[in-house]
Amino acid sequence: AGRGYVTMVDIPVGSLILSEPSWFRLRLDEHTISQQHIQHPIWNGLQASLGDPNYGFDTTFNHGEDYDKFRTNAMPCGTLTRPDSGEDAKATGIFFIASFFNSSCTPNVTAHWIQHEHRMEFRAVRDIYPQEELCIVYDVYALLDKREIRQDKIYEAYGFVCACPVCEQSDLEAKVSDDRRESIRATIRKREPDVTDEEWLSMLQAIEDLRHEGIYHYLDTLYYDCYVVWYKVGELNNAVLCLRNARDLARSMVGAGDPRVMTMSEKLLRISTRAQLLRIASE
Repeated sequence: AGRGYVTMVDIPVGSLILSEPSWFRLRLDEHTISQQHIQHPIWNGLQASLGDPNYGFDTTFNHGEDYDKFRTNAMPCGTLTRPDSGEDAKATGIFFIASFFNSSCTPNVTAHWIQHEHRMEFRAVRDIYPQEELCIVYDVYALLDKREIRQDKIYEAYGFVCACPVCEQSDLEAKVSDDRRESIRATIRKREPDVTDEEWLSMLQAIEDLRHEGIYHYLDTLYYDCYVVWYKVGELNNAVLCLRNARDLARSMVGAGDPRVMTMSEKLLRISTRAQLLRIASE
């Protein structure tokens, strides 16, 4: 971990903390950008912004310490078109302000790339209180791995050993956390729109475990799956409850204007109206 951001005020869930365009993007499938890729654009960007062609890179970036942070904090951000084939390829980008977010295995901030606006939004996924550090997760796909595996992946990709509160737990506490995360991963991997009673209970347990672990990623997906199941069996009141939870969680992570959130809001209005009409008809 290095420099980070600590809030001095209350930040309600869903608040937009930062909206930042990328300094530059490259067509890369990896999260890490090498020095060969990063040095020239960053150097030119600094010279242009500071108006000083003699301002040295290492001097600006604390003799390489922050240079490494930029190099290892390139973030996935949409796609770029290959000029030779016209095909889209995964892109990563450098963000001047966002590059100083530290990573946590219980992130309280999420990053969402808006492709048509070419900018990244960072939102609070839960209520955040004064003196808390604002943390994203560098590798969202590793969130549900065991501690040892998460730390190995972070070290290999970013050059440091994660020392967030979850990774600093005792071995006994880490074992409990690892078991929860493995169970959540198994549930997410096997989830289907039509589920057995056993799988249905595992989905509910996964939701509880995610909340216990302080992980808000994946919660909206699980709640949406619960909505699908309730809707198919005609339990509209429960369907409305699950869809509302899914919509609210997604909105806190990507904003109310996201197409997926807007679609869920439209569904919620239709199903809520239908459920209300059925209640009136049954009275």
